[in-house]
Amino acid sequence: MDRSKRWSRWWRKFLGLSPDGYHKAVEILRQRYIDESRHVTRFSFAKSC
Repeated sequence: MDRSKRWSRWWRKFLGLSPDGYHKAVEILRQRYIDESRHVTRFSFAKSC
């Protein structure tokens, strides 16, 4: 099986989504990425002050 398909299947299972929940999994991961990026920006800005 293709490595990317194993990865996406693992995330769907981890997040409790059905196989057709691909778009929901992507949205959850996208939002997590945005949240973490904002956290890093705030932390980096706070340290520089």
